Amino acid sequence: MIELKYRDLLKEVSNNGCSCPPDDATSLITVAYRFVFEEDTKKINHLPNKIISPKRKLRDTVEECSACGLSCYLTEENASTKYNYLIEAHQNIYKNIGDSLSVGTINAEDGQVTTVDHEGHYDFYEFATFNPHNCFTFLKRLL
Repeated sequence: MIELKYRDLLKEVSNNGCSCPPDDATSLITVAYRFVFEEDTKKINHLPNKIISPKRKLRDTVEECSACGLSCYLTEENASTKYNYLIEAHQNIYKNIGDSLSVGTINAEDGQVTTVDHEGHYDFYEFATFNPHNCFTFLKRLL
């Protein structure tokens, strides 16, 4: 099996009592929409939330594991709906999650994805060989 990127981080979370990535994560081909910054001056567009500062407050090990993967949405509509909800609830959240949307195709050899939830969201756990800059392209500004 191909080694996962951020192996030590995943192991740390797993040692806290949560299988990370989750047991339902699998390798497959899927479309991915992600929130990004149009001007990525901090070079954080394709980093897991767990390693980005400021650190998000995480409720439990399941959330901690989720924060080790890249947050993705199955459709542009799913991503836009969630973004609009977040902006409405937290006016300045764009400073942390981005102001734009990117799109890419994740292939089976790129990593593992979790089951898509009711909002069209899933987590993507990258293999060490995956380069997100070769996968994701800027789609549009959301603000």
